Amino acid sequence: MSCLGHCNKSLLIGELSKVNRMLKNWPVLRPLAGRFLQSIITLWLVTVLFFLVIELSPGDFAVQTAGQGTTPDMIEATRHELGLFASAPQRYVAWLIGLLTGDLGTSWWARRPILPLIAERLWHSAWLFSWAASVTIPLSMVLAFMAARWHDGRFDRASSMTALTIMSVPEFVVAYTLMGLLAVQFDMFPAYTMFALDMPWSERLHASVLPILSLIAVTVTPMFRLTRAALIRVLQDEYIEMAEIKGLTRWRILMHHAVPNALGPIANAIVLAMANLFFGLVVIEIIFSYPGLGKLMVTAAVLHDVPLVQACALIAATLYIGLNFVADMIGILANPRIRHPASPDR
Repeated sequence: MSCLGHCNKSLLIGELSKVNRMLKNWPVLRPLAGRFLQSIITLWLVTVLFFLVIELSPGDFAVQTAGQGTTPDMIEATRHELGLFASAPQRYVAWLIGLLTGDLGTSWWARRPILPLIAERLWHSAWLFSWAASVTIPLSMVLAFMAARWHDGRFDRASSMTALTIMSVPEFVVAYTLMGLLAVQFDMFPAYTMFALDMPWSERLHASVLPILSLIAVTVTPMFRLTRAALIRVLQDEYIEMAEIKGLTRWRILMHHAVPNALGPIANAIVLAMANLFFGLVVIEIIFSYPGLGKLMVTAAVLHDVPLVQACALIAATLYIGLNFVADMIGILANPRIRHPASPDR
């Protein structure tokens, strides 16, 4: 037994030494592993938080869905059927075990498996997200390049002031303003996006123009501000002054010297803006009655459909935390002090 224990100890020491050598050869692995572990812990805490919020809020699913003719005995029977008499820790552990085995459970409200229900709503949200992102990213990049090119000029001051004004306005105010102008005043687009899955994509796009425009308006401004700040910060470095002394044009300096050195912060700004775009989907979907994941989660929360709320929160938090992890990863990989810790610049 002692020989076996000694062999196991030697194997463990050998594996640890391999891991240590890997971390030395790839110094970026240590901060990436730390960020990944933080993301997993944060995701678990989000599920706990949502479960506690639903538990501590008054009422339950049996009460919220009770009609005028529902008797107390019928409410008790519903609670017994759903297992609501079990303690909160027991129900959370049961949900967590089901999650680890790939079972998200059944929605109490929809009376159907949660996974296909969420997949359908997630596809609707992805439609809005993809259209908004396809416009937001190039538009914010163009505006940021123009503002950096004419830094402290009229365009830079006007665009910065406009961006700050829009950023200070809540999402619902922007959405209702667009609805009042384009749906009520000029009657160009429908105020509510009710459509079927078999609709042609052109009709579907026309029905969802207002939520897409609202998402673009609230997302393009922070991305523009972050990208502009990254470019201007790079343009103030000494090698940019040397390029100007050599007589290079402003656009050549911007595209061939500033942009390559600002790719890390720019990519980080894009990913963070996409994470905020996904968060803004919840508000926009509720305002325009859009059948997406955000509206489904709010409906489930109102009805105290705990399994559906937990599943929606898990997927939304996974996407949001995942995007933030990608932003952290880009920032780490773009930092030469982390990639080359033994370099003279450190």
